[in-house]
Amino acid sequence: ILANPDVKVKDEKVLFAVIRQAFAQRRKKMVNSLAKGDFNMTKEDWERILKSLSIDLSIRAEDLSLFDFAKISDLVN
Repeated sequence: ILANPDVKVKDEKVLFAVIRQAFAQRRKKMVNSLAKGDFNMTKEDWERILKSLSIDLSIRAEDLSLFDFAKISDLVN
């Protein structure tokens, strides 16, 4: 465990929830996996977040870095 994490986020619980949901459905596009989660956000909301970060909407969770997940989680309400 690092004394100072490489990634800083607003809410660590949200980060872990986003990662967990992104990987919950194997071989699915990330936006579809996230839309089925418990975030009270629509698929369109997730698409808007990913587009604002210049992340391809057809990307799968395994293709993102921890830093990408941190950026996404910071935009989740």
